[in-house]
Amino acid sequence: MKRPRTAEGEIDNPPVAFDKLHASYLSMKEASPRSAPRKPRQVSPPEKKPAKRDQPDGPPSSPLTEADLWQSLAQIAAGAEAPLERALAVLGPFYKADRAWAGRYNDALTHFWGCSEWLGPDIASHMHEIQGVPVDLIGEAHRKFLRHEPVIIPDVERMPRQLRGLQAELRRESVRSTVAFPLVREGKLTGFYGFDHVWELANWSKADIDRLPALGSYLARLLHRHLYLALPADLPPPPQRSIFVTEHSGMKALSSDAVLFIRADGDYSRVHLTDGGSYFERRSLKNWIGQLPRERFLRVHQSYLVNGARIERLDRGPRWTLKLQGHPEEIPVGRAFRHAVRLHMAF
Repeated sequence: MKRPRTAEGEIDNPPVAFDKLHASYLSMKEASPRSAPRKPRQVSPPEKKPAKRDQPDGPPSSPLTEADLWQSLAQIAAGAEAPLERALAVLGPFYKADRAWAGRYNDALTHFWGCSEWLGPDIASHMHEIQGVPVDLIGEAHRKFLRHEPVIIPDVERMPRQLRGLQAELRRESVRSTVAFPLVREGKLTGFYGFDHVWELANWSKADIDRLPALGSYLARLLHRHLYLALPADLPPPPQRSIFVTEHSGMKALSSDAVLFIRADGDYSRVHLTDGGSYFERRSLKNWIGQLPRERFLRVHQSYLVNGARIERLDRGPRWTLKLQGHPEEIPVGRAFRHAVRLHMAF
């Protein structure tokens, strides 16, 4: 039976997808031994994905026991120098991750900032790019955090269709598996933390998943002590982000500034570029709104999302229209969206 769709083309009740994905992963893990990771579908990220790392020289170091872990974390919490960074440096290797990170929300829970990370050998940092990002980009993951639930993605390439926005971001960061958990202090959601696996698919144990809430309580205290006193306004403005469009059998990265406007066509959309080119995408306008910078792009019609920096003229009459730089056709402005245009153009 086909699942019902909303007017924007999104599938109703998306939380079920994450829950089924998590349950399926745990049941497969208990029923069979670890198998070789499935090779992911080839994509074209904006930066070269690192080659498989060489094995380190010498015998492997002895892993921490559960007691050793908590003793180390207690010592870090008692210290005064960069406790959040030091804690992630312990937790990343403990979870056999390639990247351990923590992010924070603003008070309104509308945007988030990456604030600390630990990186394994030859792993790129994306922390400077994750600044002032609208929560729509992570969609269902944000809703899970609001319910104080984990986000568990064993295989990025097998994420459900309604999570394509989040999937595109994870692909951009070369992530193959990720797990994240909310940071809650005094009942209020303040941030989230997680572990990324870049080189191979993760093999989390049940104990690894069950430990996440306790670690969340611990890291929430460190976040409040070390970072939460800084207001979002004190943080740098969000940098220009990339988006991905379909090209042949892969994905192509584009600067969001290269997008002139996007027109919806049912469950599909056409992305028009400033150089006159365009791409036909199987994505709704709502999906694009979650990926593009809100301070630059605004919805002016039920079917149009435009780059506000490219507005050349507004014609006000019985029917409002916009003239965009380098585009001969007028863009209609819906009556319900006139207020947003007024705010953007400050009149």
